[in-house]
Amino acid sequence: MKINRKEETAKRRKEVFFAYYVEDMSVQMISYLTGYSLNTIEKDLKNIRKNLQDYINDLA
Repeated sequence: MKINRKEETAKRRKEVFFAYYVEDMSVQMISYLTGYSLNTIEKDLKNIRKNLQDYINDLA
């Protein structure tokens, strides 16, 4: 099963959201554990903050 880039990005951002806001992990720790660069994680967090309500609704 092939996952396209958009789906992969959405999945990663949900993981980053959970790690950062729920598990209270640092950007550095998330980067280390996921294998993505600090820049990628910071860009994800910027997008998450812009659409925070959508991510919160997904938790419910």
